[in-house]
Amino acid sequence: MSEFKQKGERIRGSYEVLSVFPFVEGVLYFTSVKKEAEEGTTRFIHAVKLKSQPEEHELEELKKRNSEVFFPVQDVFIEDGTLYQVFERMEGDLLGVYLMRSAPLPMAEVANLLKNITSHLLQCYDDEQFALIDPQNMVLQSDGHLRFLYGGPNRLFGHYRQETEDVKKLGQLLYLMLTKERIDDKTTQIDSIRSSRSDLPLQLEGLLLRSLSNDAIKRPRIHDFWKWAYQYEEKKPKALDEKSVVDDREEKPAEEKVKKPAPSDQKEKAKSAKKEKKDPVKSRKGWKRFGLVAAAVVLAFVVIQMFGDNTRETLAGVIDPTVEENPQEAFNYFRQSTQAYDQKQLDQAILLGRKALSADLEQKEYFLHLANLYGLKEDYQTGLQILKAATDKFPKDYELQDALSVYAYYLKDYELAKEASDQAVSLTSEEAEVYYHQGKIYGAMGDYDQAVQSLKFATYLKKKNARYQHDLAVYLFKQGKIDEAIEQAKKAAKLASSKKEEYYVTLGVLYLKKWEQIYQDKNMSAEEKKKELANYSKSAFRAFNDAVDEESKYPRAQYYRSMAYYLYGYFISANQTAEKAAKYDPKNPLYHYQLGITCMGLGDKEGALKAFERAYQLDPNQALYQDAIKKAQQMQATPQNKEAKPEDEEANK
Repeated sequence: MSEFKQKGERIRGSYEVLSVFPFVEGVLYFTSVKKEAEEGTTRFIHAVKLKSQPEEHELEELKKRNSEVFFPVQDVFIEDGTLYQVFERMEGDLLGVYLMRSAPLPMAEVANLLKNITSHLLQCYDDEQFALIDPQNMVLQSDGHLRFLYGGPNRLFGHYRQETEDVKKLGQLLYLMLTKERIDDKTTQIDSIRSSRSDLPLQLEGLLLRSLSNDAIKRPRIHDFWKWAYQYEEKKPKALDEKSVVDDREEKPAEEKVKKPAPSDQKEKAKSAKKEKKDPVKSRKGWKRFGLVAAAVVLAFVVIQMFGDNTRETLAGVIDPTVEENPQEAFNYFRQSTQAYDQKQLDQAILLGRKALSADLEQKEYFLHLANLYGLKEDYQTGLQILKAATDKFPKDYELQDALSVYAYYLKDYELAKEASDQAVSLTSEEAEVYYHQGKIYGAMGDYDQAVQSLKFATYLKKKNARYQHDLAVYLFKQGKIDEAIEQAKKAAKLASSKKEEYYVTLGVLYLKKWEQIYQDKNMSAEEKKKELANYSKSAFRAFNDAVDEESKYPRAQYYRSMAYYLYGYFISANQTAEKAAKYDPKNPLYHYQLGITCMGLGDKEGALKAFERAYQLDPNQALYQDAIKKAQQMQATPQNKEAKPEDEEANK
């Protein structure tokens, strides 16, 4: 450790070393700040030797690393070939210290820590970053949230670890949490710990044992631990009161679910529906088995005779009673129905789809096909009726359960939607769309924690789906995680191949929400606040600029663009874009209100009054507009000079 600072020495002349601690990589200093404005405060500083000199932008990237995953860094600099990271004031315990005091941990806490750690690791993999798994490299806060200290871009530190290495380290940490005993890389087998931990689920024990294997191929994935942690339920979470999404709009869980019906291999399936003759069973054992099967068939027949197959009853008004059962004819109707749809004859497609289902109730594809046709017609009630019958008949089919959940969502029957969605998820673990729908349903019910959990599954399974990333951003915001929501919204906008304006508007709105959060922060210095407010208003403007051009007739984007201009101090530009929003959607009072605000910024009393009065006419119950009229009446007319637009300012730099 002689290459590092010793007690009493100073780092960069501003931090006096009080204590030195060996760390997983490099050392950790506990220091006293000697800067005039911060005299008497203390900071932890991590120091690590670098093999090569990083670029300035790489240091900036390290400073801005994801604060959900890594403990925030106040400053980053290099001195004598050593990289120093000055952490913000720490709150909480090092996980290693906490485990020495509290392990073995209860299963619920183990699950929560695993959820934190694995979520962070998966995020690192996506961002081409690393985080060393070591109890001394993690800070556990009082709210149970956990963050890494050392970590960041792979290329900066030269760390390119295999996931299998992380899995083994995670297994060692899990063993410590469960037993308070440490094991190292030499340990490849452990005795069963269920004798002392009877609450240990078999699935988790299996993951633990496999993670310690010498054979890396036999080890599970980080995702396997993540999935177990998220599915672990000691107590079911309570639903929250419903709140609006970021932009106060309600969205369907998946427009793509009501989609164009496609021909399938139904001809072969229809043929296979015919009963095949079988050779008689000759052996005595065979006759015995046959007798048992025959008894079961007779019992089933009796049950049907007594209680009936109620599929036709459930489908009353949908199936055609004049159509006889005929699998071959059913397939012909089905084929004709898809052709009618291709020719944009939706009513004819529905008529033929009804005939197909009436002629053969044994093919789930006919149920889905007809339900989707009704969905395209926005007759969700009939679609729901069909899918209820389908799930009664095929209760173990995840596609039908998933479709039922979507239609119930459209009809705002959230309890039914949740029940069907949970059933669909229990039947498959590989379909991203199923998790996405579940997330949207939980979101509609106000359970944002569960919504985020499900949407994270969806985005893990389909990383390049812009819609999934976007909606995850929305619900992260509802959780109060604005920074994480912004990062997610950036991904969505980058991935979007269509509807880019929608994704950029959401990103811009999140920047504005962050601006508002900073504005209300009483602990931030005035100078820092001014700088941060300018940065986020500029970011919001750029996002809205990416959403629309000067003449776009997308009023919502123009409205938010106006807000960004206004916050940035460019009142004329704000006024011009607010005028466009009000022009393109004249019945939206909020757009007229924004126009009035910009007029006040320009000192245009007459324009402000006119806009506020129009907003009040459209929504007379909104006190906001009444107050605005009073303020406008009291203002003095002081016309402003024309200002440069942000893009002009950028061009002149």
